[in-house]
Amino acid sequence: MVAIPERNRLRTPGRGPVSGPAGGGRLRDPGPALYRRFRTGARVGSRGNVGHNMGLRIDLHVHTRRYSPCSYINPDLLIRQAVRAGLDGLVITEHHYQWTPDELAALAASSYEAHFLVMAGFEYATARGDLLVYGLDADEASRFTPGMQPEEAVARIHNLGGVCIAAHPTRAGMGFDERLPNLPIDAIEVQSLNMKDHEQRLAAQLARQAGFRPVAASDAHQLEGIGRYCTEFDTPIQSIADLRNALISGTFRLIISTAENRKLYDV
Repeated sequence: MVAIPERNRLRTPGRGPVSGPAGGGRLRDPGPALYRRFRTGARVGSRGNVGHNMGLRIDLHVHTRRYSPCSYINPDLLIRQAVRAGLDGLVITEHHYQWTPDELAALAASSYEAHFLVMAGFEYATARGDLLVYGLDADEASRFTPGMQPEEAVARIHNLGGVCIAAHPTRAGMGFDERLPNLPIDAIEVQSLNMKDHEQRLAAQLARQAGFRPVAASDAHQLEGIGRYCTEFDTPIQSIADLRNALISGTFRLIISTAENRKLYDV
């Protein structure tokens, strides 16, 4: 049993906003009906409040086959599928690689979706658990060697001005250990395609008990998975720096897509 500290970690002291840019299994197509339900589902705020105003829907965790061998997603089809899924933006988070600004610009230009927001972070494997990292430039990301201890990795990310989210933190065989409740991470992923129902419930309970902000993201490795889970942001986001600031300030809400998951948040 993981010991949960009593303190609430919703605020991360000493780290203010910045401005300017910085750098699974096969799924059947869920079809438009699922996307309509997803768009109209109840949303729970990052501090537990429920909201119904429509904000920016962003998928924070997507892999492509260009740099993640485990993914089947052709990046040339990525943005079209994201628009079809009802998203306003997404973050490509390859394993230990961050797309460069030039690569992102070329991808956006080829999509003919001029208003769609595509950004890049990366997924980093610590010695125990994976982190989604946002707000670093591509050169800084390339210097992260896999296998650092979680405390060291989080401190380094924050010292460089980035933010990090614990990815699939309760996933069997890939989760964190008893140190997780004490890590000064910026949020935890409580829903994704690669977390089973009971793993999602455990992650949601951990978020509530330890005071972590919850996010949902697809962790898509198949094209049809993009946008199946996402997070809604209340403030304008036009860059990865804006996303970083929103994750620090908590101006986002988790979308609750099923009645079972609503019970976890008393919705």
